[in-house]
Parts: sequence; structure tokens; C-alpha cells
Amino acid sequence: VENASLIDAEKFSWNEDGYDSLLCWAGTDSNMLWTSGHAQHAVNPYTGSAFASEDEVFDYFRRTFTDEMGFMDAGLDYFLNGNYDAQGIDGVSQLKNPDEQLGNLTDADARIEVIAQGCDDNGEDVDIFGILGDITKKAVSMGVYYWDTIGNRLAGGHALTLVGLTQDKTQTDFRERYKGVILSDSDNTPPSNAAHTDLSPEEKAAQAAAAPNTLKFYPISWKTIDGGGIWAIDEYVSSEKYPHIWTVLRFLNTLSEYEAKPAPAPVPDWNGQEENRDEEESDNRDNGNMAEDNYVNLIDYNILLSEESDVYDAVMDALKEAMINNDLLVFSPEGFMYKKSGSDGYGLYVRRAYTMLLNVYLDGSRLPADGRSFKIIRLKNGMFRIVLSQELMQTLEKGTH
Repeated sequence: VENASLIDAEKFSWNEDGYDSLLCWAGTDSNMLWTSGHAQHAVNPYTGSAFASEDEVFDYFRRTFTDEMGFMDAGLDYFLNGNYDAQGIDGVSQLKNPDEQLGNLTDADARIEVIAQGCDDNGEDVDIFGILGDITKKAVSMGVYYWDTIGNRLAGGHALTLVGLTQDKTQTDFRERYKGVILSDSDNTPPSNAAHTDLSPEEKAAQAAAAPNTLKFYPISWKTIDGGGIWAIDEYVSSEKYPHIWTVLRFLNTLSEYEAKPAPAPVPDWNGQEENRDEEESDNRDNGNMAEDNYVNLIDYNILLSEESDVYDAVMDALKEAMINNDLLVFSPEGFMYKKSGSDGYGLYVRRAYTMLLNVYLDGSRLPADGRSFKIIRLKNGMFRIVLSQELMQTLEKGTH
């Protein structure tokens, strides 16, 4: 379907490195920000005026970030809140001017969520679309990867905007219920496929904005990889040209509709009772162990610290000590942080590109990506949690692996 009123930010070119050839995540973020209403309430720092379209939002991302693969939720977080937790990660899009704050553009009370495809704690396949719920109340993107059925591994990925989902509600099994997806794709109608052009950035942006706005329907089917189930977008990659490649859904990102932040609550007047307040806070800190949610909140503060910061090592050491004291952590001599869990096994927190996360090797052998040997969870702070199952951990001898 082609219509000028559709929301469909477009790349200038697939092939011109250094401009927007790898910014599918930014094009998708632009669609999400416009669909949800956040961009309409933001001022473009490059023009001083309100954003006029999803295409202008995409050009904001082009001007702000390097042309590399990226994380959709991280891009949204920067636009909305000024936080970019992927800065410093090799192979991931970086802020061109990290010392200049070009994010934090709205007064939105936004909710950004990541829903991963995989298995639940009982090893059962997850109904990712059921968890998603009503897509008319949020903007939704899809992280897809290309699964090489011959090499039995992931081979690259892409970001898409989910606009619609078709289903047969008479089916009780979710694997049979969902029939297709309607997608906006920044790769659909780029105005150029040249490896190099002499156009200025402004001319490229204008041509990309003038490209047709389109949506396309794709049927979906339930596939099995390494014994675990996953949705495949049929014919996104031509089965005639590439019969060994599946386009598989790895996660969904959602962004809530625009809602202005409420007015801040008045600061309480303690009337000189600072000493009593300090004692109360001390009592609260001393009672009970730290909850898991508190651990995640502590880690969130790391986005405020650069690894080159003078205080980074001290903060990390203090965090480890606090977790050890609360029986939440063990870690290796190399300093990697492992969260102790009585049910899941042990989780390792890492920073790594999505495309690496299903090609996990232990002592040189690739682990099956079935959701049973290990699980991958991406936290809101940009860290990934790789959780190895208890069964797998029990097969390992003590030592370094």
C-alpha cells in the first residue's frame, strides 16, 4: 500500500556508507516517535522549531549518530530523556558529539519496553504477541534476524515498524492464531542505491523525505530453531533466491503514547527535622536484603558514568561489595559480575550487540539457542543478562570456562 499519509521514514540509500545505510533502527525509532505523538511535542535542536514529520525526525538521527547498527530502545531513550547507554560499545552507532546534549527533547512520561521471544521459566514457548496486547495504544517495532539454516547461526539483522497484526481469533493455540504482520520498512523505497553520490546531506535528506510512504503485508509462520519455537516473517527474504534464510522475530520494542509529565510534587518542609529524617532513612537501609529490582536500579546509575571516568572503578567496586554483602552476587577473578539466582542458574551481565547473543559459545562449543540452555534478557540500562541454566552449570567443573 502506498499513501503519502502513511508514517514511513525512509533511508536515502542501502549502500552509501557513512550516511544512513545502517540506520534502520533510527528510521524505525522515527516512526515510533511520530506514531506515539512524542515527536510532535519536541523541538528539533538543529532548527529550533517543532518536528514536522517522521522524515525530519529521521534526519535528526542521521545528524546526531554515526551510520552503524544500533539499539532501538537506546535511540528512543536518548531522544526522550538524553540518555544513551550504547556509547562506547564497539560496532554500535555512536553520538557524533557526545559532549553536546542533543536529546531530552520532550516533557514526556514515556514507557519504553522490550519483549523478547523465547521460553518462559518452565521451558514453554512465549506468546510474544499476546504479551504485546493492543497495538493501537502504543508504537511498536520489531527486531528481526536472518537465520542461516545451513550454517545454523544468525547472520545479520534489521529493524521494522509493526503497524498491524492479523489473527484468527477462533484458534486457541497462539502458534496458529497469528497469520501476518503489516510493516513499515525504511529499506522499502530508498531514492538511491548508489555506493556514492555527490549530493549534500541536505539534498539526500530531502530526497529520502520525498520517497513514497508504503506499508506491506507479510504472512508469518511458527518455526523451530534448536528445539525452541520462533516466529518467521515469510518471504521478507525471497525463498526463491535464498531458500536457506529465515527472517525470524527476536524481540519487540514498544513506546507508550505521549503523556506530559505531571507537575512535580512540592518539596516537603521538614521544619528542621533533618536529624529524624536521616535516622528514618538509615533504618530503611538496614532492614532486610536488597530486592532484585533494587539491584537493577543500582545498575541503572552506570549510564551516568563513563568507563573512562575517574570514579567508575570505585563505583563498580562499591556496587559489587554491596551485592556480595546482600548475597546477590558472585564474580570471577577477571571481575565479571554474575548475579546469584536460586532458580535460573547464574547470569552474566555484558554489553554486546544483539546479533551476537544467540551465537553463544561455552568452552568452544556453541550452545543451542532454544531458551533452555541459556536465556538472553536486555535490561533498560543497556546491559544484557545471559542466564545459564542450572542443569548446564552443574555439568561444569570448578574453574574458569
